[in-house]
Amino acid sequence: MESNGKSVTLSGGLVDTSTGPIVWGEPGTNGQHAFYQLLHQGTKVVPADFIAPVESLNPIGNHHNLLISNFIAQTEALMRGKTEAEVRAEGVVEALVHHKVFEGNRPTNSIFVDRLSPKTLGALIAMYEHKIFVQGSIWRVNSFDQWGVELGKQLAKSVLADLGSSDQVISHDASTNSLINHYRSVKAPSVEKVAHRATEFDKIVLRHASKARAEVLLHGGQVISYSTSNFAEQLFVSAMSALSQGKAVRGGVPICFPQFATRGPLPQHGLLRQSDGWHVVEATADEKAVSVELRHVDNAATRAVWPHSFEVTVCVTLTEGDLSMAMKVKNTSEDTFSFTCALHTYIRVADVRRSAVLGLAGCSYEDTTRGGRLCTESAAAIVPEGEIDRVYISAPDEVCVIDEISLRRFVVRKQSFQDIVVWNPWVERSLRIVDLPNDAYKQFVCVEVGQIHEPVTLHPGGEWTGLQSFSVEAVTAEQVHREVHLSRSWVNLACQVPTPRPHLFLTNALHLHF
Repeated sequence: MESNGKSVTLSGGLVDTSTGPIVWGEPGTNGQHAFYQLLHQGTKVVPADFIAPVESLNPIGNHHNLLISNFIAQTEALMRGKTEAEVRAEGVVEALVHHKVFEGNRPTNSIFVDRLSPKTLGALIAMYEHKIFVQGSIWRVNSFDQWGVELGKQLAKSVLADLGSSDQVISHDASTNSLINHYRSVKAPSVEKVAHRATEFDKIVLRHASKARAEVLLHGGQVISYSTSNFAEQLFVSAMSALSQGKAVRGGVPICFPQFATRGPLPQHGLLRQSDGWHVVEATADEKAVSVELRHVDNAATRAVWPHSFEVTVCVTLTEGDLSMAMKVKNTSEDTFSFTCALHTYIRVADVRRSAVLGLAGCSYEDTTRGGRLCTESAAAIVPEGEIDRVYISAPDEVCVIDEISLRRFVVRKQSFQDIVVWNPWVERSLRIVDLPNDAYKQFVCVEVGQIHEPVTLHPGGEWTGLQSFSVEAVTAEQVHREVHLSRSWVNLACQVPTPRPHLFLTNALHLHF
């Protein structure tokens, strides 16, 4: 309609009629179920244009004739209507008589085009543009100025400035102030300290402008949530976690230091994952990244079981594409000490039995379920089929978990951490874990970066830093088949073929892949 909607004529006088039709439309039967009821029996008369091609671009049997019959019949019905006498003559029950009366005399234009083509579409647009010009001439209004829009454009300048402000906006009316402040609070990157609803602990909520979000619990200093604009929660946290002082949280990304698991005299996974000694050092937020830095230093409780002074800093950074955790350990004592550590990441999956860890083929690993036996990984796709607890030594810097049901790939990257742990307790072990529901083992697989096989030794004043980052992306069913099922079948076949007949393995392998 261009800019015909005016209340003042070219000469400055007031217009005494409507100068701007409200235009909307839908194709075919979509329109019938959207607004045809309004056209037939609504309280406002709505002139309508019906447009149809004589030749269908998708000829299927008698389908096009069926559509054209509705096209013609609807315009006929709008013109003719149906009187009360006609309705009664049909034997309609009295309660429905008035509902089936149609006023008729509803104006329509029927436009047939030979075929829907770029030329036809252009001709229709040109016709409607000319219609606007003719209407403007009849109504004596300017069809091509937009003074009414200018006010909004002028106000938009101040709104734009307020969107970029860091202060609470109060310069507009109450409604506009509320809209601006709400938009900024939701969209703006932020780091916020809030109370965890289920506990007395505080948590840090990181929000990126892309809608990516993460939560870090000060108790234990661990990440407990990570989601993106395209993917919902990516980390598993047990519904039975104690979430109380002195207790570790089961799930998220617990921090293991200065001992991994029970590989030493200290409590399992060390001193920090159940500590309330974490505090915020710094928080930053901009369009590129949102981050918070937490720190834990030694105290009387830690020195009672591990007689060393230390400083552990964890920096959690959220961007549009990934979440990273940098862990720095500093020796602040006068003595040399050694430690092991890990970032114990619980990756949420729809069903662990239909997920796979990729990227560890050929690596040596310590199998904890077999007394620490040293093995070599032969599987290109590790699909848990029972309890798995392995420390992969000098593992690659990138591995991934593919979730077949949700069709996503969770990628884990590391720097300076030498090892990767893959863990799932399966059925029997789960029954012995008091803060894990019996069947919750299906909902996660732990892929943990760590420094485990060879401890780190720090002299007084020395520092060590390790980095983990992870991201999530969609995969197709074809990728799952190629990356998981084919590679898994290859390995299973290789294990089944007797070694004296290698030619049989080669033949079957080629048949499998081609």
